[in-house]
Amino acid sequence: MIATDLSVLAAELPPVDPDRSGMPGGQAIDTLMSWAMYLALTACVLAAIGAGAAIALGMLSQRPMWAERGKVALICSVLGAVVVGSAVTIVNTGFALA
Repeated sequence: MIATDLSVLAAELPPVDPDRSGMPGGQAIDTLMSWAMYLALTACVLAAIGAGAAIALGMLSQRPMWAERGKVALICSVLGAVVVGSAVTIVNTGFALA
């Protein structure tokens, strides 16, 4: 009974197609998101460089803890870059599924 009522209600709703052109400041929000993604990717690259240095120093100085932490940091920085780079696609895909 309730499921039938909800399906009728959902069928009556018009499709939603968000667009930044109708929103005041939409271009500014796009610019801020681009800057945030750029800064996040830059942080991931710097973390990967630091991780490589930690791996090298750990291996050369016989400190396996540094090398281990460097490897974990490298994996985390790569995963962070993947998430930042694909965030827009993930959100758009989720919106399309709804």
